[in-house]
Order: sequence, then C-alpha cells, then structure tokens
Amino acid sequence: MTTVSDPHNKLLLELLRARLSANIRKDLAGETDDRMALRKAMLTLIMLTQDGAGRVAKEFIEFLITDFPALSDHFSATHDHPLFAKNTVGRRHSDDEGVVLSLDKTLVDSILKKPASNREMAQLGDLVPWDKVTDRYVGFYDIMGFRAFVARYGGDHTILHKIMQDLHEIGVRAEEMHPHPGRKLHPALDHRGSQVRIVQFSDSILVVTRDASGTSSLLIQLVSQMFFLHALRLGTVLRGAIARGTVTADFERSIFFGQPIVDAYLLEENQAWYGIAEHSSTRPDDAAVADQDIPQLGKADIPLTVLHEVPLKTAAPTEMSVINWPVFCENDQRLDELLSHLRNEQSDKLRAYYEATRSFAHRMLREFLG
Repeated sequence: MTTVSDPHNKLLLELLRARLSANIRKDLAGETDDRMALRKAMLTLIMLTQDGAGRVAKEFIEFLITDFPALSDHFSATHDHPLFAKNTVGRRHSDDEGVVLSLDKTLVDSILKKPASNREMAQLGDLVPWDKVTDRYVGFYDIMGFRAFVARYGGDHTILHKIMQDLHEIGVRAEEMHPHPGRKLHPALDHRGSQVRIVQFSDSILVVTRDASGTSSLLIQLVSQMFFLHALRLGTVLRGAIARGTVTADFERSIFFGQPIVDAYLLEENQAWYGIAEHSSTRPDDAAVADQDIPQLGKADIPLTVLHEVPLKTAAPTEMSVINWPVFCENDQRLDELLSHLRNEQSDKLRAYYEATRSFAHRMLREFLG
C-alpha cells in the first residue's frame, strides 16, 4: 500500500491527485447511499490534504479515521474502506506520519500509467520546470504619464499603492489562467506551453511566456487585452509591444535579458499613441506554422489582433499587428467613458496620442460590432 504523497515527483503527485479526484467524482455521481457518499468524499479530502499537513491537522485526521464513529466504524477488519469502483483505501500506520490513508500500489501505478494530456499539463503547468534560456514571447508595457499620475493624487501612497496593487492582481489572474472542469476556455489555455509570468517594476510591466508555441502567442495577446482594458478602468493607460525570440528568464535571481526584450521596449517607446503593437519578430516563419490543434477563426469570430497603421515618433505610420482591445468596450459611449481621462491632455503631443487612439478604437467598434 502507498499513500497519495509517496510519489517523489511533485508533478506526478498532482497528476495522481487530479486523476484520483476525477475517478471519485464520477463514482459519487452514481452513489445512491448518501452516507456512503459522504464517507467516500471525506476520505478523498483527507488523502488530498494529508501530505504537508501540520501537526494539529494530522492529529485531527487521525481522530477522524480512528475515533470518529461516523467514519472510523465503517472500515473493514483489514482497515479498508470502499473508495470507487472496486478499489479501496486503507487505514495504515506510518512511523513518520502516524495513522494515514493509503492506496494499493497497483492502483497508483494504474492511475499514473496513461500519459498526461495537454489539458492535464495545463492544469499542472506550474510544476513543469521552465527552461531558463529558450525561444519565447515577451510583452513590455509602460504605464503612461506615471509622473502625472503620481502628481494627480498628490503623492498619496495609499491610493497609488491600491492602483498598482490592482494591476498586480491582473497579472496574478493572468498567471493562473488554466482550464477548469466543466468550463470551455480559449484553446490557448489547453496546452502545457500556455503559461505566462509577470514581472512588475515601477511604471513598467514585463510578461514572459514559457515558450514560443502558437498557444503562447495567443495567451500573451489575451493577457495584453486584460492589462490594457483594466488600466483604462483604473484611470490610467498603457502602451506596449510584444516580441519573440531567445530570452533568458531566471525568476529566482530576477535576471531577464535577450533581444526580444530590447525589441519590445524600443517599439513600445516609438509608438505615438496608446496601444499594444506586435514586433515583426512575432510573425510565424516557415518552421513555426500555427498549431494544428488551434481552431481557425470563423467568419463570425473577432480576432485578438488586427492590422493597423501605427503612428510612430521616428517614421511615417507603419502597418503592424496590434491588440484589438476596443471590441470589449460594448459601444461608442462606453469607449468614450474609458478614454475620458485622456481627453483633456494639455500638450499637443498627448492630444495627438488621444485622437489616434480614439480613432482606431471607434473604427474597430464599427468594423466588428456594427
């Protein structure tokens, strides 16, 4: 017999837990005896939480499975209890852990025998090590007018901290985007490569993907939309750029470098509007065609990016792929409400930024929402 926590690899342990949970959910759906269902559910919860439990929790677990009659009296003479199908969970004593619940080793081997699917790897992706040096996408975003933003609130650190904290929370939500049982999400989330990490410093945000897969490309576009729209709702605005290539990302030591970071930074800085553009390095080459498992856009689908003549500081407007954020603004009135804090900019330059942004946004609404 083996406890759920016996597998040494954390990824294998979480995969075992996920598959065990799925099997028991299926069994509980067909269980007609409510008291049996409650015992199975409680035993499952104990198995999923006993590893890493503190001393008090371990003592309570031991109480439940040995001295709480509603549960402990229903173990067999061999200290086994039905779990799902014909499988049982055993009550065993461990020299290190005390009384624990344990599964038959052949059952554990059987559960882990099937290779992990893309969906499972996406769910457990935070346990899959990242390569420090690899091809990936990066997004660089600048909170525009940060000094004016600080001045607007008179150096009130409480308000400023709350706004920066809200942006940070958006980043946390982006990092946690993954499939959930019963919910159909974007196909970019159904892939082990579809993970991002967010680094925030002062008035800048850096987004880094695990790899340069097509699904990671889609995910960084989704994250860019999230950041841009939430910044508008918080009363500020972002300008950013996305690039692709070899990047070193050492999160433990906060070391990040590579040509894509430079490309994204320079393109962000050169734009004369408020928006997020994609650097030419993001265009797929012959060796990096679109992932076959990502559905192609239908006639009624709205793209995450569109081609647009982006106004630049150092050259004439240039056609680039840009994030299609305006389509989430519902209508012209809502759009103008989100942009209202940019309308009264004092300098000619910033008024031009506002007009270029507003013109693009209204055109997107007309084109995709009628």
